Amino acid sequence: HLTEGKDYSIRDLLSYMIRYSDNDATVLLQNHANATIFSQLFMDLKVPVPDFSKEYFITPVDMAKFFRVLYNGTYLSEPNSELALKMLSTSQFSKGIVAGLDQPLTVAHKFGERVIGNTAQLHEFGIVYCGNQPYLLGVMASGSHLDELSEVIRTISQKSFQFYRPIAGI
Repeated sequence: HLTEGKDYSIRDLLSYMIRYSDNDATVLLQNHANATIFSQLFMDLKVPVPDFSKEYFITPVDMAKFFRVLYNGTYLSEPNSELALKMLSTSQFSKGIVAGLDQPLTVAHKFGERVIGNTAQLHEFGIVYCGNQPYLLGVMASGSHLDELSEVIRTISQKSFQFYRPIAGI
């Protein structure tokens, strides 16, 4: 967690946001981001621009667009795309996609979780670097318990890995 009164670099805030899904880091970044550039990114990717005064929902298809442009290096410069993917590969969440892999592989992934009333949500998207055949996996799950949702994502990851393993030659 961030410490009140401490100064953080943008890179540190990005790290907290990605590694731990730290909402305080996310809010600080939002408050200091150039709104025009931020909105333009969403418009360029044809993703609805967030209105932070109300609830924002993103579809799996739209979320996948962000990972595609990072992987292909088609929006940011190649070094910045690589830096973003490297940061995503440091995510500390290991109960979903990573848990479904039966061997250590690099996964550039982002997760988010929240509980509203009796409803829990757990979402995870990531690029699994599986031999010569990396693949994108995204799951948005909703239910009553985060642990059960982690298990759903883990199972989907396991099935996906079993499918891609022979294609990737590992």
